[in-house]
Amino acid sequence: WSDQFSVTYQPIDEQHKILVGYINDLHDAVISGKRIDVTGAILNGLIDYTVTHFSFEEELMEKHLYSDYRAHKKIHDEFVKQLLCMNEKYSSGDKKISRELLWFLQDWLRNHIMVIDKKFGTFLTKKGVKIAA
Repeated sequence: WSDQFSVTYQPIDEQHKILVGYINDLHDAVISGKRIDVTGAILNGLIDYTVTHFSFEEELMEKHLYSDYRAHKKIHDEFVKQLLCMNEKYSSGDKKISRELLWFLQDWLRNHIMVIDKKFGTFLTKKGVKIAA
């Protein structure tokens, strides 16, 4: 985690820290050669947490009438679909999925959090939405 990933809305930042933790765990597993043993657990945790996180963001978007809600939700849905596809590959015996998953997640971090979620964070700030929203 780095402050450059902050969307300036603490609850989302805290959730993103957890997602970044999963990416870091996968990176460590790939580097150490333990990826076969831990990829499944990381993927399952990531899928479960991502669904929770996306639901939180989407509820905020709906509550505060975020104009890009539909487009943002579509991106969330596609991300979950891709994670499920990678999990299916892994479950069917493709143990080399770890690197592909890591690249996918790192790209997601750069493009989604750093661009799309920051736009939503700016929206929340401009609306004056507080943490207890």
